[in-house]
Amino acid sequence: MAKAETYEGGPCAKGHTLRYVKGRGCVECRRDKGRGKRMFATPEYSAALRASHRRWKENNLKEYRLRGSKVNARRGGWDHTLSVDDVFWPTHCPILGIALDYSVGSRNKGGPATMAAPSFDRKDPTKAYIKGNVQIVSMRANTIKSNATPEQVARVAEWMRVFS
Repeated sequence: MAKAETYEGGPCAKGHTLRYVKGRGCVECRRDKGRGKRMFATPEYSAALRASHRRWKENNLKEYRLRGSKVNARRGGWDHTLSVDDVFWPTHCPILGIALDYSVGSRNKGGPATMAAPSFDRKDPTKAYIKGNVQIVSMRANTIKSNATPEQVARVAEWMRVFS
């Protein structure tokens, strides 16, 4: 990485005179700002922070799942006005009847989600994540219905009955 060009200029609020050519920021102030961040980068602090996040997730599973749907809504450019109380949180998938696994570890160590994980399904995909348009189903059910029309799902089901 190339070293940034600097020059001597007027003093900053702290009296430093060495400045960056690009952006004209104070070299010493920027260096001091980086030092403050490094004190939080210790392995002990990182481990404590991860443990704190894990405890929060375990105690707030519904809020944790809802935050994930907010991220998906933001990525897709959809509005998201849901709160935890706006959503019915079933114990079993209403489509397939399998027990839903709300636990934090419903992803296999960062891998693909398990098929028993709860998934937010928009009843009308043209509408946003709003009250009345979202239901909780299993990841398996949502994957099955994600890109297929009802006719296509029925044809696959009929094929499975005949050839299975």
